[in-house]
Amino acid sequence: MQKQIAIWLAVFLLGATSFAATAPRKQIATPKEVTALQQERIKLMTERVAIIESFTKIDILDRAELARVRVDLAKAKLEYAKSNDQKRAVLDELIALHDILIKFAELKAKAPARAQSPGVRIAPVLASADALLLKSERIKYQIERETLK
Repeated sequence: MQKQIAIWLAVFLLGATSFAATAPRKQIATPKEVTALQQERIKLMTERVAIIESFTKIDILDRAELARVRVDLAKAKLEYAKSNDQKRAVLDELIALHDILIKFAELKAKAPARAQSPGVRIAPVLASADALLLKSERIKYQIERETLK
C-alpha cells in the first residue's frame, strides 16, 4: 500500500515538474518592442482624434468632446516623452486644451436651465464642478512644466 502511494506521488511530482518546465514563462519585452507598442498606442489615439474631429466638423459631436479626446492623446504623449523639451511642448498643449475645456464648462455653467426637471437644474452646478476640476488639472500641468529642468 505504501509502495503504491509512493509510486502515485512520484508520478504526480514528475508530471508537475514537467508541466512547470513547459509552462509559458513571462517574457520581458525589449526596449524596441516597448517603443513599438508606445508608437502603436499613439497612432491609435491619433486615429481616434481624427474620427472625433470628422464628427465635430459635421456637428454630430461638440468641440468640447474633441478637446477631451485631444487631452487623452496629449497625456499619452506625455507618458512617453523622453526629453524635457518634448515634455514641455506636450505640457503647453495640455494647458491650452484645459483652457478650452474650462471655457466650455464655464459657459455650460452659465447657461440657463430650460426645463424644471432636477437633472436639468443641476447641470450648471455639475458644469461648475467640472470647471474647478479642470482648473486644478491645469495647475498640476503648470507645476509639472515649471519643475522641469
